[in-house]
Amino acid sequence: MEVLAKPAIDDGLKARIDELFSACRAAGEEPYLETDLCLNVFPGMPGVFLAQEGGALVGVATVFAPSRDEAELYAEVRPDMRRRGVFTALRSAAERELSARGVEAVLFVVDGNSSSGAAAARALGAALDHREYTMVCRPGKAGQGASAGEGRGPGVPRVRTERVGSEFLPQIVALQAEGFGESTADSENFMKAIFALPERTVYGGFEGDAMVASCSLARTAAGFGLYGLVVDKGRRGRGAGASFLRGILAIAGEAAAEVSLEVDDSNAVARRLYARLGFAETGRDDYYRLSVSTRRGSA
Repeated sequence: MEVLAKPAIDDGLKARIDELFSACRAAGEEPYLETDLCLNVFPGMPGVFLAQEGGALVGVATVFAPSRDEAELYAEVRPDMRRRGVFTALRSAAERELSARGVEAVLFVVDGNSSSGAAAARALGAALDHREYTMVCRPGKAGQGASAGEGRGPGVPRVRTERVGSEFLPQIVALQAEGFGESTADSENFMKAIFALPERTVYGGFEGDAMVASCSLARTAAGFGLYGLVVDKGRRGRGAGASFLRGILAIAGEAAAEVSLEVDDSNAVARRLYARLGFAETGRDDYYRLSVSTRRGSA
């Protein structure tokens, strides 16, 4: 078996991955790989790893590294080739690239319903770090669960939702650096890459001239994926986030499209807000953390 590293997924490779995905679906699974590799913080780093045997694609992994401290690893192995070292080979190749760039930890992303995936992560010595729920608001469902008058009473801010361009980069970076605890440099580089993606649109939430929230929308097969939702810390708990999100849902509603997002299981406040605005949980991913340096040192 050989493992090849690629910078991105081209059309030819996508067709091969689609064949592997078909085999996974035939086994009752729903395969997934992160493919926005241009958002990785390390320019030129290989982000796709292919395991081949006899010229056939038997496994694939992608690395998503939007920050310098940790990276997410997504992998799919053809069902009939499991327990044959394919995942181990993919993981090792990815870890070598990350280690060379000083990344200290890798997060293995496992479908919450996959007992085999969880067992594989634990077998590596990885510990469960956190869980994220996928929540979806389908057309016609927005706001159905909202309390009467929620976010619209006296003293509650009315946030204006507008599509914004890269001229608002400094305001967005400031929101993200504060809200996500990221460095200004990493946030700026990440958002520059977001603005360069033709399938992404960026929105800002305004109180007067002040930007108090932001997010981006990406086209999906079913509608839109919502990413990077952040609200100014000083406006949280006052309805600004709900008001901004209503504006985003109104935009999606004009296209009769659903909106999906991911939320950490520890963020109970956000999960309740999303549920009140019409979102329903549809899946869960479990993130298992392993120190790259520890594995390298023990090899």
